Amino acid sequence: EEWATQCDAVDNLNQCQSDCDTHHSGDATEHVDCELRCLWRFHSDEDTCDHVPDFLDTVYFLVVTASTVGFGDVVPVTPQGRVVISVMIIIGFLLIPQELQKLQDLLSRQSKYRSKRFDEKTEALKPIFLSGDIQTTEKPNAWIRITHFIEEFFHPSRHESTEYKIIVFSDEEPSPEIENIILSPEYSERVEYIRGNFASVQDLHRAGLHVA
Repeated sequence: EEWATQCDAVDNLNQCQSDCDTHHSGDATEHVDCELRCLWRFHSDEDTCDHVPDFLDTVYFLVVTASTVGFGDVVPVTPQGRVVISVMIIIGFLLIPQELQKLQDLLSRQSKYRSKRFDEKTEALKPIFLSGDIQTTEKPNAWIRITHFIEEFFHPSRHESTEYKIIVFSDEEPSPEIENIILSPEYSERVEYIRGNFASVQDLHRAGLHVA
């Protein structure tokens, strides 16, 4: 808009928006409230403009400038179009951070062990399939038996064990004790934990049972 480039009040608006970004960037509601106060201040400085914009022009200018790098080459020219664009941008300001947080929480709850698989085409070691009462509330110390089995299987006296990789298969997340075992430098390349359903042929195939 020509009035926007010739209006001294634009400098005040830019400074006000900069303050909003600095002091209220962490809270979307406070940020919108600050932007509205900038809007009122900008509209109050209309006497410094060669062309006095109406209130809708001011709202549209503020919202679009705050959310983009500028007006762009294609802009709505009708009052209805500017209202729609302004409302959409404000709603986006309020909803997008919340939805992104929900998505982040959802992704953080996804088990990384459900995506692991034994690929016989690229894996040089032969799989040993280990399952059963790996860990349950009734048997909280089951990890001790797994530790003993792994230590015994990979004992230095068993030279042939270097050709194998143990696949621990369970329908539960590994306990901290089991995770410490499979992530330890000694066994991280020789023990793999895969989570899946025993009734699922696809999960069993993913764990390499068909070649174990």
